Amino acid sequence: SDLIDISKCSGGCMRIVTICRPPPSNANRLSSTLFFEEFSTLAEQLTIAPGNLLIVSDFNFHIDNPGYTAAIKFTSILELFKLKWHVWGHTQKKGHILDLLITRADDYLVTSIEVRDPMLSDHLAVHCKLGLQKTPPVQASIQYKKYALIDMDSFNNDLKKSTLLSYGHDELPSLLEE
Repeated sequence: SDLIDISKCSGGCMRIVTICRPPPSNANRLSSTLFFEEFSTLAEQLTIAPGNLLIVSDFNFHIDNPGYTAAIKFTSILELFKLKWHVWGHTQKKGHILDLLITRADDYLVTSIEVRDPMLSDHLAVHCKLGLQKTPPVQASIQYKKYALIDMDSFNNDLKKSTLLSYGHDELPSLLEE
């Protein structure tokens, strides 16, 4: 999985985690048991972290099949860590839900979802809108003087007294490097 920290928004930080779980096979030596152990550890770490949380994923198991052992195990992990998934329509052309958007159960982060077929693979694209608020702009105070109002004789005298002019011309490059 990849973890992306996005800079501050009004509700604190935003964590977006992407997960792509390849189907278990003898070739990749992955198992559902290993996935559920690792996902439980990740869910625990993410749910204690502050800020908004969005997990986007391709779990490659049929989450919509209530009798499927992996779906039962997965939904129990979500319940344990007070997470909820938002995709209810199929995300695979064969009619199953494989791709999810997951947030904290008490968050109202995902405001709408649309599943579209980009005709690129057997998976459909899940689009969502997030209910984030912009941070209010920071007001800055800038002080300046109009160039025309500068007393050039006084400015030149101040420069002559400055320690910057006490260095020789051969020393200037070393001053710039510091």
